[in-house]
Amino acid sequence: TSITAKLRNLGSTTLTSTTFNIQYDGGSVSTVNWTGTLAPGADTTIVLAAVTAAAGNHTLTIYTSNPNGTNDAYKAKDTLVRQSRVAGAAVAAPLTESFEGTTFPPAGWSVSNPDAFITWTRTTAAAFTGTGSAFSNNYQDTTTGQWDDLITPPIDFGTADSSSLTFRVAYRQYTGQSDGLEVWISNDCGGTFVPVYKKSPPDLATVSAITTTNFIPTATQWRLEQLN
Repeated sequence: TSITAKLRNLGSTTLTSTTFNIQYDGGSVSTVNWTGTLAPGADTTIVLAAVTAAAGNHTLTIYTSNPNGTNDAYKAKDTLVRQSRVAGAAVAAPLTESFEGTTFPPAGWSVSNPDAFITWTRTTAAAFTGTGSAFSNNYQDTTTGQWDDLITPPIDFGTADSSSLTFRVAYRQYTGQSDGLEVWISNDCGGTFVPVYKKSPPDLATVSAITTTNFIPTATQWRLEQLN
């Protein structure tokens, strides 16, 4: 997969050259030299390199240096860190997952946790059936603007002309917080994603009353969601 980056000139003079420094998972740094003509305030998209990586989550760090062959006096906007994911082998539809297995995420699945804090995990405190479920402890995560992804493996639908997703959800709003649940899908191997489901309180709630304590749902407090 090729890495692309958008370069923006935040200086007061025309940018004619800079060096891109690329680091993958904290390893060695590779460099790409760029030359061109970029006016103040303008930007351009640059193809930097092709990357080969094992399936799973990775950290990509890109930073610029030596603008116009000189030291950058303002480095606050020079570095970009992004979480990336390389998908593994596809599984044939239908894909079912009950989170009963003790390994989490399950084989072929992955979790994206950009802030390295509370994220998706497995719990045995609650389940619609069986003993396990996927769980995000937003009761303890009071930071705003955070997002975490639970990602399925690629799914091969063969020659089918339609597909559906069915899952159970349990949620009760905690006082002072408002969480959201979204489902995004990709039809181009993870190149782009589009949302097909978005809910937040009150629509997300399976128990309407707001709670002041942590919420552990009973088997009757789960709702069935079906997406075309």
